[in-house]
Amino acid sequence: MSEPKIRYYFDENMPVEAARQLKEHGIDVLTAKDVDRLGLDDTVQLQFAIDSGRTICTYDKHFVDLAKLGIEHCGIAYFRGKLGNIGRIVRALRHLHKYETPESMKYRVEYL
Repeated sequence: MSEPKIRYYFDENMPVEAARQLKEHGIDVLTAKDVDRLGLDDTVQLQFAIDSGRTICTYDKHFVDLAKLGIEHCGIAYFRGKLGNIGRIVRALRHLHKYETPESMKYRVEYL
């Protein structure tokens, strides 16, 4: 039996094109736009990711700050640098998807 795979949730700062490309590779990705959650508070976004068992992907440092406060989560993939480098996002998240599991991402912040 194969290991469970990470499922991602893109907050509204993440490029939808990166989600589309990941989906083409068979990776389960939801975007804030997909589920009509644009403009919601970060704590509400994080709670949605937790409730749906997804690693949140973001350029927003506030999620890292929330994790430092001890708020439980299913993993945070935090991208630093310029917004929207789609190739970099896709490569990084494909790598995580290949080598990590939902269990190994739990309470972990991955700086990408």
